[in-house]
Amino acid sequence: MELVAQARKGDREAFSELVRRYYERIYGTIYSLVGDRDDAEDLAQEAFLKAYRSLSSFRSQSRFYTWIYRIGVNCCLDWMKSRNRRRDVSLEREPWGPDGIFRHPQASDAGVLRKELQAILEQAMEALPVEYRATLVLREIDGLAYDEIAYALGCSVGTVKSRLFRSRAKLREVLEKDYREWYGT
Repeated sequence: MELVAQARKGDREAFSELVRRYYERIYGTIYSLVGDRDDAEDLAQEAFLKAYRSLSSFRSQSRFYTWIYRIGVNCCLDWMKSRNRRRDVSLEREPWGPDGIFRHPQASDAGVLRKELQAILEQAMEALPVEYRATLVLREIDGLAYDEIAYALGCSVGTVKSRLFRSRAKLREVLEKDYREWYGT
């Protein structure tokens, strides 16, 4: 919170340090939502610019990270809605990459299998409404708590739980219908 206080007083170096600390995570979340590196880069920069301009509105009721997360997700949702785009979901955080279950060094075809499953999940996630995708990404990929997701999306914890339930059910339905051989039914 000391860095935030310094940044609020106009210390650009303090804000630069906040950017260094949180940029990769914010970029990763946005990339997971939009599926394009250039768009994710632009949106992450937009989020930090908005945060800088809005530092005076940060009330310290939440962590700075949760606050910047909300700004980033809102930038992303606004962008997606304004362009009426369907995104290619990425569950992978290039260039950081996940510690996925298919990274076993002795499995020769693990990379191929992982890419196939990645493509299946990307296609299945496209069937979800934007709000459901965002909720699912924030919970399952970014590991945010329900209250953090609620804050980031500007809704109640009950709405978060409902969206998660519905998004998982819809995802399961799509996987069972279109990818039966992978899903195991």
